[in-house]
Amino acid sequence: MSMFELIILFWIILVLAGASIIGILTKKFGSWLGISVVAGIGVISNVLASAKILQFPFGLSAPAGIIAYALSFFLVNIINEYYGRKEALKAVYAGIISQLVTVPIIWITLQWPAAGFMTIDQVNAANIALELSPRLFIVGVLAFGIASLLNVYLFDLLKKSTKNSLLWLRSKVSTISSILTANLIFIPLGYLGTGFPIINMIEGHSIVQIIIAIIDTFFLYMVVFLIKKWKI
Repeated sequence: MSMFELIILFWIILVLAGASIIGILTKKFGSWLGISVVAGIGVISNVLASAKILQFPFGLSAPAGIIAYALSFFLVNIINEYYGRKEALKAVYAGIISQLVTVPIIWITLQWPAAGFMTIDQVNAANIALELSPRLFIVGVLAFGIASLLNVYLFDLLKKSTKNSLLWLRSKVSTISSILTANLIFIPLGYLGTGFPIINMIEGHSIVQIIIAIIDTFFLYMVVFLIKKWKI
């Protein structure tokens, strides 16, 4: 394994560990905490998706919001497991609304005159960093909403049909189905006609997210174990 691949693996593990802590705190303090974090992740995923395409091993590439999507599904599943479908749907709606609210805020920021002490280069850099592609943003909200709702309903359906057993099954089936759905919506609609390698990006996004979904199984069971052990 190359140093680049090791760094990516460490990055994934570190982020999932942080998400696990948030999951435990959500069980301790209430679903509102997880819902709030998912709302923030929704904004981050959409902004990052418009900002940069990342390079991954084996020649794969994917939008920068990839890790945020993975965290969103992970936390929504924890909320669904402990608080039920109704609270998990609140998290999804919070993510959608937070993304929609971001649009006018960013637009006003871009239109507002900069302070006199800022240089032209600083202003241009800030504008480039904040500027969103309207098409990518709209498609991002659509993909996030549909995929997240699918995740919630599939998880809940499998939870009931398995009588609250096989957590790994309902988690992986719902998450991977949602990942594929989001990628088949976001990447073709968002990047068609740009000259970007659509198929490569779908493959890259899907493969990396599925790998993250497989790795997060360990963290999901760790969260469940610690919640039981600490009687949270």
